[in-house]
Amino acid sequence: ETQTEQLSAANLAFSKYVRANYRDWAQADPAGADGVPLFSPHVYARLVEAEVQRNRQVFWIVIDCMRLDQVRMIEPLLESHFHIDRRNYWSILPTATPYARNALFAGLYPLDIAEGYPDWWIGSASHEGSRNAHEGELLDALLRRLDSPAAGSSRYYKVSDARDTDHLHRNLGSLDDTRLVAGVYNFLDIMAHGRSQSRILKELAPDEAAFRTLMRSWFEHSNLWDVLRSVARRDCTVILTTDHGSMLSQRAIQIRGNRDTSSNVRYKFGDNLGVDEDKVFMMKNPEDYRLPRQSPIENYAVTTENFYLVYPTNFHEYERLYRDSFQHGGISLEEIICPFLVLKPR
Repeated sequence: ETQTEQLSAANLAFSKYVRANYRDWAQADPAGADGVPLFSPHVYARLVEAEVQRNRQVFWIVIDCMRLDQVRMIEPLLESHFHIDRRNYWSILPTATPYARNALFAGLYPLDIAEGYPDWWIGSASHEGSRNAHEGELLDALLRRLDSPAAGSSRYYKVSDARDTDHLHRNLGSLDDTRLVAGVYNFLDIMAHGRSQSRILKELAPDEAAFRTLMRSWFEHSNLWDVLRSVARRDCTVILTTDHGSMLSQRAIQIRGNRDTSSNVRYKFGDNLGVDEDKVFMMKNPEDYRLPRQSPIENYAVTTENFYLVYPTNFHEYERLYRDSFQHGGISLEEIICPFLVLKPR
């Protein structure tokens, strides 16, 4: 109980800190700005490209929605095959896949992607499922801009769920001469979201500790673990990271918006959003936060601590549905602080 209270107090302080500074951080030049955290758009240039320059081959693996406490559960497995260099970076806001992971692979903030590559950015909430369809192309463009040794010698793979063919696992033997291999694994994110609607998953993972154990069980029996054990026998470097974490949402807040407002419960974007601004970070001029908008009156609402957003219509029904569910998009230590492991084979 004491630890829970301390973490709650830390998240309150962290939320205030981020809200007070995020606009200035987003506008800052990372090359010359003191005290600015390392955010998603600068991870490749600052951390990944350095390994590409030094090593014959780099495997860059992104496990969607993996928290720092969850990666600690699999580190004992990794240590049997790799030397681990532990680092962290910060996810941009909203801490959600369409923003954070696109920024990670593009090396750009969402506003810059929307303006520079409009064909590869889908802003509409109605296209949630396809808003990360161009990560491979964005990565190729980033490599060319940086004149990286991996430009023209990279491969990108995405494994959405267990029904997908894991092309990275299948093609591993043909990648010996590829300088950069990037892989995205979505299963943990699917499991986190599915838990709110599956009685079986909620029984298996009733709390955060149980969810950590479930995550380790998935990892131990996954194709990804097979891939990592295989590449541990190569002359290569593995980078294991994520795009954002998740938060166990426990307190509902009412939000008002029109029918076109996005459906996420840790953040929303839409026209004329109305909410308690003491508990929710309102981005009324999205361009100031390097975020695109589709209408002159569109803004973003990003929750803090463990709050989640529910419309007044059928409030109690949706309050019960999403209470104690893992969500992301808001401001919390669990969502923003992202693990970044550099693994060197033993």
